[in-house]
Amino acid sequence: MILCITGSFASGKTTLGQKFAEKGIKYFSCDAYIKTLRSEECIQREINKIINMNHCDINKLREIILNNSKIRSKIEALLYPLLEQKILSLCEKNIVIEIPLLFEKSWFHIGDKILTSYCRESIRMERALKKVPLKIFKAINKIQLPQYIKVMQSDYAIDTSFESNIDQIYNKTFNA
Repeated sequence: MILCITGSFASGKTTLGQKFAEKGIKYFSCDAYIKTLRSEECIQREINKIINMNHCDINKLREIILNNSKIRSKIEALLYPLLEQKILSLCEKNIVIEIPLLFEKSWFHIGDKILTSYCRESIRMERALKKVPLKIFKAINKIQLPQYIKVMQSDYAIDTSFESNIDQIYNKTFNA
């Protein structure tokens, strides 16, 4: 069983993935893998060519990607095939894969079930502002689908506004 966790920025996806890992289910984070890819020298060179800069820190890169759809598309064309190849190589019987942009990129073929993490907008903003400035949060929101659409299209949804219990989904998904 491959369970894909998705959701908007700062909705609690990683926390949910870690809770499944604590129950012994293998967990893979697409964000963490993209970060690993970006640290590779050959990938850094290609990104620098795309953005036409010799060096760019992560905050500046994020700002460029969020505000320039052409550059975003080129960087996605560089990274996403590598990410998808990695995901498809995870031939685990039971695994949870965190895919933040599952709906936006139409990666429905990746898993067997989809779990959307969502929460109240005020909580999302509070969580996000611990990680990024407000203008970055707003820019991310512009390129992501609204939470309610993701929830409606999912097999499962968990409101992470409060302490989340994954036991019911764990039992339905991995103990079926």
